Amino acid sequence: MRSKTSWYNHEMMKQNFRQVGWISLVYFVTILLAVVLNILMKLDIEDAYYDIYFEQPLFQFSEVIQILMLFAAPVFMAMFILRYLHQKDASDFIHSLPITRSKLFWQQIGFGLVALWLPIVLNGILLGIIYNFLDVSHFFTINHLFYWLSLTIIILSFVFSVSIVIGMITGISIIQGIFTYVFLFFPVGFTTLVIFNLNFGMIGIPESYFIDDRIAHFSPITDLGNLFMFDKATTFKLVAYIVLTVILILFALLLYRKRPVEAASQAIAFKKLKPIFIYSFTFCFTLIGGFYFGFIQQAYQWIIIGYVIFSLIGYFVSQMIVQKSWRVFTTWREYGYFIIGFTCLILVILFDLTGFENRIPKTENIESVYVIDDMYGFVEREQLYGEEQGFTTLDDIEAVQKLHQELIDQADRGNFLYADRMGLTIRYQLKNGRTFVREYYITGDVADYPLLHNLMQTETYKKYSEPIFRIDEASAYKLTFTNNYDYKQLVISDREQVVELINRYREDILNLPIQEGGFMTEAEIHLSNQGSIYLNLTPKYEGVISWLEQEGLYNQVMLTIDDIETVIFAKFTEDYYNYSDEELFERVLPEQDKMTITDDDQLEFILDHMYGEYDEEEYMAAIYLKGNNFPYVFFSDSENVPSFVYEYFN
Repeated sequence: MRSKTSWYNHEMMKQNFRQVGWISLVYFVTILLAVVLNILMKLDIEDAYYDIYFEQPLFQFSEVIQILMLFAAPVFMAMFILRYLHQKDASDFIHSLPITRSKLFWQQIGFGLVALWLPIVLNGILLGIIYNFLDVSHFFTINHLFYWLSLTIIILSFVFSVSIVIGMITGISIIQGIFTYVFLFFPVGFTTLVIFNLNFGMIGIPESYFIDDRIAHFSPITDLGNLFMFDKATTFKLVAYIVLTVILILFALLLYRKRPVEAASQAIAFKKLKPIFIYSFTFCFTLIGGFYFGFIQQAYQWIIIGYVIFSLIGYFVSQMIVQKSWRVFTTWREYGYFIIGFTCLILVILFDLTGFENRIPKTENIESVYVIDDMYGFVEREQLYGEEQGFTTLDDIEAVQKLHQELIDQADRGNFLYADRMGLTIRYQLKNGRTFVREYYITGDVADYPLLHNLMQTETYKKYSEPIFRIDEASAYKLTFTNNYDYKQLVISDREQVVELINRYREDILNLPIQEGGFMTEAEIHLSNQGSIYLNLTPKYEGVISWLEQEGLYNQVMLTIDDIETVIFAKFTEDYYNYSDEELFERVLPEQDKMTITDDDQLEFILDHMYGEYDEEEYMAAIYLKGNNFPYVFFSDSENVPSFVYEYFN
């Protein structure tokens, strides 16, 4: 009779239970205490009500513990399940048994996956029982339970598969664990480093667009909020994780079939991977050096120094890992090759051989275009306020293209280094469904860019850039007006009045030549589903002001000359930063360097025409309000300071 080897090896299973069974048990008990018993304890509190802060509430029960176990359990499982590969005696013994590598691989992988899934499935069954016999509807629904089960199992499997691949590449368990987390974070970290360093030499890189809105989804570690808390992962994302898990496991099987037995205790199991590891490790460290010195020193000479220092560190550390020795400082050949390659890459970027910097989409290919100068990311804008239509007319599109070309012509590689830079993003929506984005840094005022200034006055720009046009009126339940230092405050909670003020604000913003800075008064619109938005209120908001006057509320919101005791102007001095406001104006500045204003007409002019901070700090003013012991201090430039103040000092 012909002998056969079974796919199931009883002795190997017993060995696995002894080695890794405790991981499954610890995971089960942890989730039992952190989630199941947590819910039961909250039910035991009389009249307890648990607020659901997140879209997926089961993840908010001991969320830190859940996340830690989600990323720790599969890595430990993979490390221990492949432990025999990293010990020479165990590797020789196991591979001498009458079982093929493929069968051994699937047995180990199957055991590891089941051992990870079982704690979640058992706790899921307990939660299902609780759901059927107790009223936990204010905690979670059955849909939440199924999502929690499926997503946890998918992420566990993905992290496990990543660690299995790393375990096949290395012969040291501790390196397997460390490199698993490095690899999980690698897509995000590497892309961030590349984009940040490209900014040093390539004009127009949309840094904020990629970093804020795109690359966070590249890793489950950085995508935690979207996956577990605030949103529900899309079907595409879940399927992508499943497909990647299958691909990684099959790739691990391929590596296992080719892995030499003597690779145990070697940092890199495959000889051909050693130079790849050395160069990639060195390259990443080089980018870290550029990132660090570029962020801290913000000077090109220091960026170059950072490249050199960190490339040397990365190169020799990688050599130490590969050779498992400190005696690597005589090995320079690979470093020479790296420096040559890195220098060529820098030259390609600096000379823009790809044509990236001067590329502008053709007019006939553009569906719409946005000019954006706020701090909201694209995804955040759409989630908070929806997506309003951008510029679509031929004249507007051509105006944006001219602005784009002007930004290209005026851009300097060092613009990103300036502390007072202003980010400006141009985003084209193309007819083929793709997005074309460029980001530039401009210095000075918007008025220095006539094309930009004109575009910002348009109704289209204001409607897609001002949050008040995006909010849902039905969700606005309160509006609060507040002066600086809470000198005056008015709360309006009547629904009709709140809606009326929102509409008047919209009309005023569209009519104003540009959004005015606020002086002493701020409006906060409270939204039931979107937090709050903040607006300034100045005398130029005629619609809002007239409504306040009609309702007899003006004096409860706006400052009047009856509220002011005196106003003191002075030439700006750096000494301001060394003293408090009271000390500077009352004791430090001599009388001949101050202008004290008490005239009602002049005070009225100041209240009506000065609306906040300006870029040039040439004059400073202190407004003393009746009943306040300290002044409100603000700054102005010579163009915006009242003429009677300018004449007094000149």
